[in-house]
Amino acid sequence: MSQARIQSALSHLKPYDELDRHHQKKIEELKLLFPYDGQLDKHLTYLKLAVLRPYLVWMPFEFVMDIQEIGRSGISIMYKGDVSLHPTEGSEDLNQTFVFKEFDTPMLQEVILGTFATYQNSYSGSIDIVGLSKHGNTGKYLIVTAFAPGGSLAEKLDNLAEASSWRDVYSIADSISDNLARIHSISLTHQNLHPANIVFWSRSHDSTIIDIGLAKIIANSFGGGTDNDNGIYGRLSYFPPEIFRGNPYTSASDVYCLGTILWQLVSHVPPRGTAAILSRRDGLREDPVPGTPIEYQRIINDCWRLDPRKRPTAKDVFWRVHGLQTLMNSSVGRRTRLLHRLQDFFKLHVRDRPSLATRAYVAKRVAEHQRELVVKQSGFSTSGFTSIYPSQGQRSQYYTYHLLAEFSRQRFPSGKSVLSHF
Repeated sequence: MSQARIQSALSHLKPYDELDRHHQKKIEELKLLFPYDGQLDKHLTYLKLAVLRPYLVWMPFEFVMDIQEIGRSGISIMYKGDVSLHPTEGSEDLNQTFVFKEFDTPMLQEVILGTFATYQNSYSGSIDIVGLSKHGNTGKYLIVTAFAPGGSLAEKLDNLAEASSWRDVYSIADSISDNLARIHSISLTHQNLHPANIVFWSRSHDSTIIDIGLAKIIANSFGGGTDNDNGIYGRLSYFPPEIFRGNPYTSASDVYCLGTILWQLVSHVPPRGTAAILSRRDGLREDPVPGTPIEYQRIINDCWRLDPRKRPTAKDVFWRVHGLQTLMNSSVGRRTRLLHRLQDFFKLHVRDRPSLATRAYVAKRVAEHQRELVVKQSGFSTSGFTSIYPSQGQRSQYYTYHLLAEFSRQRFPSGKSVLSHF
């Protein structure tokens, strides 16, 4: 990210005195707990990010206890560790868990966007950035964020062999779509939306989105070129179809990924193949799960429209899912005249217990997926689909648009793909 674009990004930060009182109070409390603005100034000056001083704290790495690696990608390593919130002598010991994400100077954009997303409005839909630290062994800078103890959506789905209740599906879908809508409302796109980047604050369905720092601001002043020399970072199996045609990633692309996640909440497995190869005549990314309520499947189908301009916004998706959840929750309350009128709607659209067909399909796909995980290194799947390069589709990495276009052409040399008719 060039210095010009860094400064342009920084100019979009709200001045501290314009933040709502909730955020100001949170920053004040953190600065009392970590009164190391002198060290913060030194490091932010080195990083050419001195303007972020009012928003962040410096967290000395020597205060971090029980640090553990919890994940890594091609560009970073994530740790979690406990930090004493009263590290002075004579004070009561109180520990809190934080996440520490290792980054190099080229990842400055993540610091900027993380701060921007955290303080742009009262709730951004992304996880809060707290401050910075520096690893005692590697010497690399660490972005410090809040820790979500409920684990990721990927972990939740991996531990569910049976179909979920529709109430659970709607509740999680409601939270995720609301988070994405809030991110879009501050002119950001995520660009790498998949279940591992959705985490939960507890065992409930209250979710938040992480790794928004890998997104790009979609305003014109932050836009890059769209020629074949540019590329995109993310999980191949979640990329929307327009990316394989060399088109830019937009908020509508996030919505396509959201549709895949809504489908995965029902199926419990990642999608097969890629959106470069859509062999269904209707152009859907995956087979609908039998027994899926009609309106919920319509939401998924609309998110999967091949033309990004015809997809709903994340806010539209949220309100449609929220309506299903509201009706579901109302069905257990006092029956009213209105609920009597909606009885037929409930029969068609809103039911809690998954059908036998749904349960059988989910059990079959989960078993297939587990077998695929065992044989993925062979390059072929047990379902008869040729795998994306071994395990490539389920990890994030960088692809040039030229490579994605080549990938699509190699998979369909005859050009007989649904995409070729769009």
